[in-house]
Amino acid sequence: MKYELIGFLLLITSCKTVVDTNYKTITGNAQGTTYTITYQDTIARNLQPAIDSILHHYDGALSNYTSTSTLQLFNTVDSVVTVRDTFGYFSDVMFQSMYLHKITDGAFNPAIWPLVQAWGFGTDKVEKAPVNIDSLLQLTKINDNTFELYTDSLGMLFTYHKKVNQRFDFNAIAQGHSVDVVYNFLASLGIQNAMVEIGGEVRVSGINKKGETWKLGIDKPIENATGRPLEAVISLHNKAIATSGNYRKFKMLNGKKVSHTINPITGKPVYHSLLSATVVANTAATADGLATAFMVMGAEKTKQFIIDNPNLEIGVYLITASDSGMDTFVSPLLSTMINAVD
Repeated sequence: MKYELIGFLLLITSCKTVVDTNYKTITGNAQGTTYTITYQDTIARNLQPAIDSILHHYDGALSNYTSTSTLQLFNTVDSVVTVRDTFGYFSDVMFQSMYLHKITDGAFNPAIWPLVQAWGFGTDKVEKAPVNIDSLLQLTKINDNTFELYTDSLGMLFTYHKKVNQRFDFNAIAQGHSVDVVYNFLASLGIQNAMVEIGGEVRVSGINKKGETWKLGIDKPIENATGRPLEAVISLHNKAIATSGNYRKFKMLNGKKVSHTINPITGKPVYHSLLSATVVANTAATADGLATAFMVMGAEKTKQFIIDNPNLEIGVYLITASDSGMDTFVSPLLSTMINAVD
């Protein structure tokens, strides 16, 4: 999960409701983090109970820390595994993950959990670097043609042909996907102006209560910074945004700083100059997943990816370390959205 984005949105953390000219803001807790959701509703509905219920069921499908979640049940079975996907969250995340895995040539990989655990960024805490990387890499190899989705009289079932000890982790996409789930719920009720933020992943539609496009900030990639200094402010219209970075989340192993971004191709933490990647996309799941993939790929490969995939309609803001301090790259699509930082 990523926490680098939108400092000002994360200032409201208590569960409360604020109403202003038909705009309602609700805040709360979900997925081990916080959420802030603002929407305009002329009939002043309080949608927090429904949204909390959605997020509760979402955790029940995709939590790494709930022993009864669909994901945990899926991970405990080897070979052919079938799970019931009551709300469709699990299968949709799996399908989207397989798609991102394919288009990024494996830089995004949902089967990375054994490596995450081995490097001490999962539920297991380790003090030494893993020695069995080659064997763990075998577990990250996936085939997107080995799953099936079908229904019976009780609903939806998902079947996948897993390797022994293969375990999946959707932290790099699930938070963004949950934003899309809530966003689509609001849209289904006819709500046209909304902002959904969960743990720093954001998707917006329409305009804010000032009648303007939604403005969101990108943090400066500074370790131990006082406050949340902003690198840039982006005006967002009917888009989603997510940021991934290595400068805040790391651990010390054998006396060395180790990045939380694991390269699923090498099996090791990434070591390059890219400090953070901000992605604007049509959905939060895409923005979330690609932000992680770009941190694996590095700046130059990311720039080439943007050129090679214009159909994705994504914008990127990259911050890299250099001899002079920090350099930035703004893709053409995103350059039209940048505002000056006050």
